[in-house]
Amino acid sequence: MLQETFLTTGKKLRIAGYNAYITPQIDTDKGLATLVRTTIPTTRLHNPIPCGTNVKTLAVTITLLNQKIDIYRKINSEDTGELQLTQLFAHVERTTTLICGDFNAHHPILSFPSMTNPSGEHIAFALEEFEGVALLNTGQLTHIRGGRLDLTFVTTAVRHLTRWRVHSNLISDHFATVTELEIQQLPPIPPPPPRWNQYLVDWIYFKQAIEEWAVSYNPPEDIDQLEKDLVDAFHNTGDKAMPLKAARGNHTYKDSWYYCPEARRLKIRLNRVKNL
Repeated sequence: MLQETFLTTGKKLRIAGYNAYITPQIDTDKGLATLVRTTIPTTRLHNPIPCGTNVKTLAVTITLLNQKIDIYRKINSEDTGELQLTQLFAHVERTTTLICGDFNAHHPILSFPSMTNPSGEHIAFALEEFEGVALLNTGQLTHIRGGRLDLTFVTTAVRHLTRWRVHSNLISDHFATVTELEIQQLPPIPPPPPRWNQYLVDWIYFKQAIEEWAVSYNPPEDIDQLEKDLVDAFHNTGDKAMPLKAARGNHTYKDSWYYCPEARRLKIRLNRVKNL
């Protein structure tokens, strides 16, 4: 989940192996993005639960083995944002939900011992009102100037399955955070059935078998049944006239978050040096 992507309307974000869901940069909103692996069924929520004035929200639902998880990504404007989480927290208590984002909230419970703002006061109140919502942040700071601006909330019922940490080296002014949910994913998609190896086909046998079938075949009046019989004849004869190629698994992309033409050029140079 990325914030301040600066992607304008019409621009797309492409990373191999991921589906990207974005909100474009509009005026002071600098854009959000959520990337989900292509192997995980995902639906974008086009009418996410509103979270206040000038609070940008991006929401998707992912489907795992035994349950669905709503993932809300949001950013709150420090100057003009009026945070309102009551409706969303009520949803979190009923449905497995993960909320991440820059809330620009100041409060003693968020490691701002001497600072408080309306967003921080609202979050402190909401956490007391909704026991089914858990704040995952530890005492680690999430901003280079101190404080915990980037917060992560989860449904309390799955809190024991969750681990949260600040990433050790993905750092700008905001530190990247990592949230792990130990929930079983859907089983992998089975590989496609092996195809015929048409380079090794016995065309003489194939032609003779089809001619023998055609001579003994009594065509029905139903044209749809005729088509089905003809297709079945081709398939059955092809199975006998052609061997199958070796079974292959599904194509999987490298687990790389960064790839571009420059990286591709350097990889080609590296392979040439290895060959030499």
